[in-house]
This record gives sequence, C-alpha cells and structure tokens, in this order.
Amino acid sequence: MVTTLRSIIMALICTLMVISSSTDKRLPEALLDVYEQLGPSVLFDVRRTSEELRGVWVSTVINLDSPSRQNLTATEVRNEIDAIVNHCAQMGLNAVFFQVRPTGDAFYESDIFPWSHWLSGTQGVGIPGIDPLQYWIDACHSYGMELHAWINPYRIIHTFTNSSDPNSLAINNPVRLHPELAVAWSTGTGSVGLFLDPGLPAARQLIIDGIDELVRRYAVDGIHFDDYFYPGANFDDAASFARYGGGLSLADWRRENVNTLIRDIQSTIRSLNIELGRQVRWGISPAAIWMNGANDPRGVPTTRGQESYHAHYADTRLWVTQGWLDYICPQIYWYIGFDIANFEAVLNWWVDLCQNSAVDLYVGLAAYRELQDDQPPFWRGEVLRQLRMIADNPGVKGSVLFRYGSVKGVLGDRIREFYR
Repeated sequence: MVTTLRSIIMALICTLMVISSSTDKRLPEALLDVYEQLGPSVLFDVRRTSEELRGVWVSTVINLDSPSRQNLTATEVRNEIDAIVNHCAQMGLNAVFFQVRPTGDAFYESDIFPWSHWLSGTQGVGIPGIDPLQYWIDACHSYGMELHAWINPYRIIHTFTNSSDPNSLAINNPVRLHPELAVAWSTGTGSVGLFLDPGLPAARQLIIDGIDELVRRYAVDGIHFDDYFYPGANFDDAASFARYGGGLSLADWRRENVNTLIRDIQSTIRSLNIELGRQVRWGISPAAIWMNGANDPRGVPTTRGQESYHAHYADTRLWVTQGWLDYICPQIYWYIGFDIANFEAVLNWWVDLCQNSAVDLYVGLAAYRELQDDQPPFWRGEVLRQLRMIADNPGVKGSVLFRYGSVKGVLGDRIREFYR
C-alpha cells in the first residue's frame, strides 16, 4: 500500500511541477496533509530489502555534526535531526550511526551516565523537552532507516578539553564517583584526557552495564564501537597490570583485556536479544590495518601503516575468526593505488578474512578527505570510485561514510545519484 501511495503522490507532484503557472494552491496543501498523515516513509522508504547497508556516522563530540552547538532548544534539536534524517533518506542511505556516548556521558536518559556537556554545555544537564536518542530512533524508523548507537567505550574526558580531573565531571558521573576506574593519558603533544582502565574488571562492567541499559530502554538496531581502544602505549596501567597481569606480557594482557570486553558484550547482546525478542546487532569500526604484511605473513598487504594490533591493542583479526561480532567495518581511509596502503588491496584482505566467517563486512569510507584542501587532486571523486568497487564485490555487505558533515553538499548529491 505504501508503495502505491508513494507512486501516486510522486506522480501528482511531478504533474504540479509541470503545471507551474497554476496559482491554485489547494492541491499542494492537500498533498502536504497526506504526507503529514502517512509519514515521511510515503515518499522516502529506504528500508533495507537486501543485505546492503548504506550508513553514515553522525558525530556529537565537539559538536561536529549534531547538535551543531551546545544549548540548542528542544525545537532546534528536533529540526536538526529531521533535516539530517530527511537528507540521508534522499541520498539513499538506510542507516545512521549516531554517537550516543562520546565522553563517558550520554545523549539519552540514563541512570548510569550523565547528560553530555556537548548537548547543553554542562555535563549532567539535558535539554528540557527532548530525549535526543529517542527522537533519532523515531525519525530514522519513520523512513525505514536503522539507528545504531555509537559508543566510545573508554574515553571519559576528551583530550580536546585538555583535562584529566575527575572532579570536573558531573557529580553523578560514574568516574567522579569512582575515580580509581580511570587513568590520565597524555597525547605527547601537551594535551591530556581521562580514560577508563581496560584492565579493571569494574571498568569493563561499567561499559557492559551501559549497553544493557541502552538495549533495554531504546529500540536501537545496533551497538557500535569506533576505533578507539587503548589510546596509546604510554598508558599508565602499571597498578592494574601488577594486580591482574596473570603472567602475560603487558602487550598481550592489554589485548586480552580488550578481547574480554568484546566477548562479554557479544554475550550480553545475544542474551538480551533472546530475552527481549530483539535483533540488535553488535559491531566495531576499527583501524583497517591489523598488522602490516611486512611484519606478519597473515597481515594486511601494507608496509608501514599504523597497526591496530600494536597501537590500540585491538586484535581485530581474532575478533573475526572467533566470530565475536555480527559485523566489522574497517576504516579504509586511503585511496585506490596508494603505495603505502592501497584501498583495493586492504579491502580484498578484509573480504578474504570475513568470507568464511559469520561476521558481515562493511567498509568505512573517508568522505571527509574529498573536502580537505591539502589532499591530492586525485581524491576528487574517490568516494564514488570506492562505492563502485564495493558494489562490485559480493564479499562486502555495505559501507559507512565518515561523516555526515562531509556529505551535506556536492558529495551528497553525487552519492544520491549513484544510489539511484
């Protein structure tokens, strides 16, 4: 029925465009009334009818995408969300990865984490009259789009803020209440932040409890992590290593801490899906190089790229071979033919890795690089070339674009034409 109504309405709209000289406004108003009654999916229903996922990341940290600034009114927040979701649907996208917990705080009503300061300007203070996550879910679902809750698991205070003081957090922040769960970390360039210690069972349980709450309270379609695990090798976890190291080397122990979290989250989500009758998916978007092939014969055919295995203690290859995820979305943020890390070669490595597993492969694409003035000219048009390559590869189940702010203009128009 929706398809028939959509066809009728679109035909009427096309007719009205042809009869542009008419001064009778009654018919357009009637069409708008129908649109309001039946919902936006009448015109744009991008519900996935196949395995292909077409997603975009919407960043809340530092107000990169939405909310565009702190302390908007509830109406302004709703208007921004409506505009973004409508535009995503028009581009042919069918999934939004919305950053719900960027820095140990929340863009949703939580008994565990305080409201995000990126929302109101003050951590612990929300915007009266709106629960942003709930509105995002309702808006996306009205178009048949999925909403995946994107979490940064360990970061409590962003290095952008240049603070590691737990007393600067909201009074109900779990790390303000239990500062022993977190470690200060310096970028080495003068900025500091605060991060949960992955080696502490209580810190890992805090992350799991937050996911349990999210899935129980909200009809999210997925739980999603990005590429940030251990922030760096200079992480001050000597105390937790002395207590829990268990005879492993520091590096192996750190990797096992992350592995344990990944396994436990999978177990939690699967149990919740059974209990609640849901189909919430669990996935991660890691850095694309597990290990360079120059250092390990099983590695990615790259030479000197940063390795997630060593830099973030993220054994991404193991996660796939053990089936601890529903999907993996490596961030292959290089161009086709790049001598250090060729997009096509890295893509094929991930296809080979995932093809005999139960883990779906999506690909994270660097839409932002087409807009950077310091990028070589051959980046122009690169996202569409990569989308074509993905479409031609049956081993890839979809793609996710980073980030929404990069597809608002000409690139978004080209993506819309591509998906048509």
